[in-house]
Amino acid sequence: MPRFATFALLLLLPDAPAQAPAPPAAAPAPSTWVVAAARMEGASVDVEEAAAAFAETARAVADGGRLARLAELRSDAHELNRKVVSIGLAARTLPTP
Repeated sequence: MPRFATFALLLLLPDAPAQAPAPPAAAPAPSTWVVAAARMEGASVDVEEAAAAFAETARAVADGGRLARLAELRSDAHELNRKVVSIGLAARTLPTP
């Protein structure tokens, strides 16, 4: 008899709403901070390379005693300035916690 009562109660209870299955686990998206920090790191490498090129050209101009490579030195200076501006922009996008 207790089985019959349990079965009768189960039939009288309203159906529970079906739950949607859980979505498959996906790789977590990188946070905004991680992306901005990666941009900063890339920009800092670019600045380092541009500064090394500028220093090498400046050293060549100083060792040569002439200003024959002045146009190349000016070009390297503009490139370095462009990279410094780039890292400044990357720094502005870095969110603060």
